[in-house]
Amino acid sequence: MNQEIIAEPTVIPVGDGTGPVIAFTAIPSTLDGDAIVANALVQSVASADEAADLSSILTLQFSAEGEFPAEGVEVYLNSNVDLMAIASMPVLPEA
Repeated sequence: MNQEIIAEPTVIPVGDGTGPVIAFTAIPSTLDGDAIVANALVQSVASADEAADLSSILTLQFSAEGEFPAEGVEVYLNSNVDLMAIASMPVLPEA
């Protein structure tokens, strides 16, 4: 119980060229209210009052072209970073 989780590489099978083409896009943005101020994730160096309206977001988008088989499809993502570490970063409470 409570053992350290050690990530193992996933064996990704070679596709056979059938099925839909799946695309994955990650779109980083930093917003000031409704306005995009950067096309990247930005950690503000402003004071808490000045940075109150700044928000960094990462939008993940999957799109598909083609017909899905009745049994569905399995999608594998290659990444040089641990995506779960990014997805589980703590959210700081508002000041």
